[in-house]
Amino acid sequence: MHKSESVSSPPFLSQPALPFGEFLISMFEGFRAKGVTPCLMRNYEGFPDSNIGRDMDFLISPSQLSNAIRVLGSIPGTRIVGYMEYPSVALVFLSGVSPTPQLRALEIDFTWRLDWKGLQFLDTDAMLHAATRHSAGNLTFSALSSAHEAIISLLTCLLVGGFVKEKYLPKVQRTFAGEKQAIVNALLPQFGPRITAQLVESVVTGNRNNIVACAKPLRASLALRSFMRRPLQSTLAVIRHYAAGFAGHYSPKNLESICILGADGCGKTRVIDALIPMLQCSALVVETNHPKLRSFVTRTKSETSVPLDNPVAGTRARSTSIALPFMCLFEAWWRQVKRRLSLTLRLVESPYHDLAINPRRYGYRAPLWLARLIVNLLPSPDLWILLDASSEEIETRNPHLEPAEAQRQAAAYRTFVETRKTYVVLDARKPPDSLAEEAYIAIVDMLALRTDKILKCRLSEL
Repeated sequence: MHKSESVSSPPFLSQPALPFGEFLISMFEGFRAKGVTPCLMRNYEGFPDSNIGRDMDFLISPSQLSNAIRVLGSIPGTRIVGYMEYPSVALVFLSGVSPTPQLRALEIDFTWRLDWKGLQFLDTDAMLHAATRHSAGNLTFSALSSAHEAIISLLTCLLVGGFVKEKYLPKVQRTFAGEKQAIVNALLPQFGPRITAQLVESVVTGNRNNIVACAKPLRASLALRSFMRRPLQSTLAVIRHYAAGFAGHYSPKNLESICILGADGCGKTRVIDALIPMLQCSALVVETNHPKLRSFVTRTKSETSVPLDNPVAGTRARSTSIALPFMCLFEAWWRQVKRRLSLTLRLVESPYHDLAINPRRYGYRAPLWLARLIVNLLPSPDLWILLDASSEEIETRNPHLEPAEAQRQAAAYRTFVETRKTYVVLDARKPPDSLAEEAYIAIVDMLALRTDKILKCRLSEL
């Protein structure tokens, strides 16, 4: 798909997603073969037929992380299409597995430290030591003890967000009531007797207001005890936490963007809408971006056929056109760097680049060299997908266009995309579902190749 290579459309059908039960068998057999002993943290009640939720959470020793990732990368029929690492957790996005009939990918999180703002509130070794064995069909796996599972289900939301997740509360309440002493023993070292007793009593009685009221005292007690016992280590942990959060929100390395190009009427929006559900769980956030430029320029119907160099175009329209590329440049870079949630996959139907390819669409009357210059300064997507239409097809879908203009647009889109680093050309005459399937294959290939480079460097360090 690189510009130095010949470009062709990918095959029509992708490989069927691996059933979830088969995936589980391959994964756990791979873990045993590599001597990896991760511990499921929760949501395994549907095994082996289905997964509760959109991800799987494992508690793991940091020394086993590299082998665990290698196991995931070796499962036949699947590909790692995303990887993100924080000081306490690694997020792996695996394509080619179907945890539910609607999904083609699965997020797997490996956690080695339970903390709030970098301050650990449960001991990893103690949790792994207390893990219990479970069976589901032909599967055998380790899972957290019910006491540790209940504490994590409660505190991950309570400490971070100051709220209680309702779907976990009934099970948490039963566990707190039935294993009260085990809960107290696990909480006591990091939170102290007073707030521990208050929290346990509030959960057992089911008083949600009192549970939420425990959030601030829990944070204060955890911070005080952590800094008193390990001042230097705690300070460094907090710094690492905030540094990782900043990088996750603003680093361009955590944004993977795909731009869908094509003349008007080629079905770009329909293809993007079809791709969104197909790509769910291929990144932490899968989103669309449909910036609009029409609001910058006011055109009348009679102006749409006026040539760019026609003297009828007024000075006001020319001044607006000159400002337009700079407005595009600012908005595009703002969308690139603004805050986002960790690894983000963004599908873009971008009018910014259309400004240099199809300027008449936006009533652009300023010099074309200015538009082309600004376009070269825009952030470049990781993959370009051109919905390629012949001049006849463009003319059919846009009856107001003259044949010469339709020919110019068809050639201009092809010329433009062939100057990009990574691109694929699809036949716009195909139905939207077929185009979406082919685009999906190209996107997964791109994500897998990028992630493979990241993991090669990362695994060599582990």
